[in-house]
Amino acid sequence: MKRLNFVKFLGLLALLFVVGVGCDDEKEDTSLTSVYQTQWRGTYRGDNNFEREFNMIAFDTNTTGFYSYKEEGKNISADFRYNHEGNVIHILRGFGNALEGAWWIMKLTQSEMILQQYDPYSNVNTTLTLNRLY
Repeated sequence: MKRLNFVKFLGLLALLFVVGVGCDDEKEDTSLTSVYQTQWRGTYRGDNNFEREFNMIAFDTNTTGFYSYKEEGKNISADFRYNHEGNVIHILRGFGNALEGAWWIMKLTQSEMILQQYDPYSNVNTTLTLNRLY
Protein backbone atom coordinates (compact mmCIF):
# COMPACT_ATOMS: atom_id res chain seq x y z
CA MET A 1 0.00 0.00 0.00
CA LYS A 2 2.84 2.37 0.86
CA ARG A 3 4.45 1.58 -2.48
CA LEU A 4 1.20 2.47 -4.32
CA ASN A 5 0.91 5.79 -2.45
CA PHE A 6 4.56 6.53 -3.26
CA VAL A 7 3.94 5.84 -6.98
CA LYS A 8 0.84 8.07 -6.89
CA PHE A 9 2.90 10.78 -5.19
CA LEU A 10 5.61 10.55 -7.86
CA GLY A 11 2.95 10.69 -10.59
CA LEU A 12 1.39 13.78 -9.04
CA LEU A 13 4.82 15.39 -8.68
CA ALA A 14 5.62 14.65 -12.35
CA LEU A 15 2.25 16.12 -13.40
CA LEU A 16 2.90 19.29 -11.40
CA PHE A 17 6.35 19.58 -12.97
CA VAL A 18 4.95 19.26 -16.50
CA VAL A 19 2.22 21.82 -15.78
CA GLY A 20 4.75 24.17 -14.18
CA VAL A 21 7.12 23.94 -17.15
CA GLY A 22 4.23 24.71 -19.51
CA CYS A 23 3.43 27.94 -17.68
CA ASP A 24 5.58 30.83 -18.80
CA ASP A 25 5.97 33.90 -16.60
CA GLU A 26 6.10 36.14 -19.68
CA LYS A 27 2.71 36.83 -21.17
CA GLU A 28 2.34 36.70 -24.92
CA ASP A 29 1.42 39.93 -26.62
CA THR A 30 -2.21 40.42 -27.40
CA SER A 31 -3.42 42.46 -30.33
CA LEU A 32 -4.38 46.07 -29.93
CA THR A 33 -7.63 47.14 -31.48
CA SER A 34 -6.47 50.74 -31.83
CA VAL A 35 -3.28 52.78 -31.80
CA TYR A 36 -5.11 55.62 -30.02
CA GLN A 37 -3.03 57.08 -27.17
CA THR A 38 0.09 55.00 -27.82
CA GLN A 39 3.73 56.06 -28.27
CA TRP A 40 6.33 54.19 -30.32
CA ARG A 41 10.03 54.30 -31.23
CA GLY A 42 11.60 52.63 -34.21
CA THR A 43 13.11 52.53 -37.67
CA TYR A 44 11.85 53.63 -41.07
CA ARG A 45 13.43 51.70 -43.95
CA GLY A 46 12.85 52.96 -47.46
CA ASP A 47 14.26 52.80 -50.96
CA ASN A 48 18.05 52.61 -51.60
CA ASN A 49 18.68 51.37 -48.03
CA PHE A 50 17.48 54.69 -46.61
CA GLU A 51 16.98 54.47 -42.85
CA ARG A 52 15.67 56.93 -40.30
CA GLU A 53 15.43 56.34 -36.55
CA PHE A 54 12.33 57.83 -34.98
CA ASN A 55 12.64 58.91 -31.35
CA MET A 56 8.86 58.90 -31.13
CA ILE A 57 5.72 58.42 -33.15
CA ALA A 58 2.70 59.17 -30.98
CA PHE A 59 -0.97 58.73 -31.76
CA ASP A 60 -2.44 61.32 -29.35
CA THR A 61 -6.10 61.29 -30.30
CA ASN A 62 -8.27 59.21 -32.66
CA THR A 63 -7.17 61.45 -35.54
CA THR A 64 -3.93 63.29 -34.68
CA GLY A 65 -0.38 62.46 -33.72
CA PHE A 66 3.21 63.66 -33.95
CA TYR A 67 6.66 62.29 -34.65
CA SER A 68 10.23 63.29 -33.88
CA TYR A 69 13.63 62.23 -35.19
CA LYS A 70 17.18 63.57 -35.40
CA GLU A 71 18.71 64.71 -38.66
CA GLU A 72 22.21 66.15 -38.89
CA GLY A 73 22.23 66.79 -35.13
CA LYS A 74 18.90 68.65 -35.15
CA ASN A 75 15.66 67.47 -33.58
CA ILE A 76 12.89 67.45 -36.17
CA SER A 77 9.25 67.06 -35.15
CA ALA A 78 5.88 67.57 -36.80
CA ASP A 79 2.22 66.80 -36.40
CA PHE A 80 0.15 64.53 -38.62
CA ARG A 81 -3.45 63.47 -39.08
CA TYR A 82 -4.40 59.82 -39.43
CA ASN A 83 -7.22 57.32 -39.37
CA HIS A 84 -7.06 53.65 -38.44
CA GLU A 85 -9.45 51.32 -40.21
CA GLY A 86 -9.05 47.58 -39.79
CA ASN A 87 -5.56 46.59 -40.96
CA VAL A 88 -4.66 49.96 -42.47
CA ILE A 89 -3.44 53.21 -40.94
CA HIS A 90 -3.86 56.18 -43.30
CA ILE A 91 -1.40 58.96 -42.49
CA LEU A 92 -2.74 62.09 -44.09
CA ARG A 93 0.28 64.31 -43.58
CA GLY A 94 3.86 63.33 -42.81
CA PHE A 95 7.39 64.51 -43.47
CA GLY A 96 7.78 64.96 -47.21
CA ASN A 97 5.84 61.98 -48.47
CA ALA A 98 7.63 59.37 -46.36
CA LEU A 99 4.92 58.80 -43.74
CA GLU A 100 2.01 59.97 -45.84
CA GLY A 101 -0.24 57.33 -47.33
CA ALA A 102 -1.74 53.96 -46.50
CA TRP A 103 0.32 51.76 -44.17
CA TRP A 104 -0.67 48.10 -43.91
CA ILE A 105 -0.41 46.73 -40.39
CA MET A 106 1.70 43.58 -40.71
CA LYS A 107 1.95 43.10 -36.93
CA LEU A 108 0.30 44.94 -34.06
CA THR A 109 0.74 43.75 -30.50
CA GLN A 110 1.03 45.41 -27.12
CA SER A 111 4.77 45.86 -27.64
CA GLU A 112 5.45 45.90 -31.39
CA MET A 113 4.00 47.35 -34.57
CA ILE A 114 5.27 46.66 -38.08
CA LEU A 115 3.81 48.78 -40.86
CA GLN A 116 4.45 48.34 -44.57
CA GLN A 117 3.76 50.54 -47.55
CA TYR A 118 4.10 49.56 -51.20
CA ASP A 119 4.45 51.97 -54.11
CA PRO A 120 3.49 50.11 -57.30
CA TYR A 121 4.88 52.87 -59.53
CA SER A 122 8.41 52.64 -58.17
CA ASN A 123 8.08 49.01 -57.01
CA VAL A 124 9.35 49.98 -53.54
CA ASN A 125 8.41 48.44 -50.19
CA THR A 126 8.83 50.69 -47.20
CA THR A 127 8.78 49.32 -43.66
CA LEU A 128 8.26 51.04 -40.34
CA THR A 129 9.27 48.80 -37.40
CA LEU A 130 8.19 50.23 -34.04
CA ASN A 131 8.51 49.26 -30.38
CA ARG A 132 5.98 50.60 -27.92
CA LEU A 133 7.09 53.15 -25.36
CA TYR A 134 3.67 53.76 -23.79
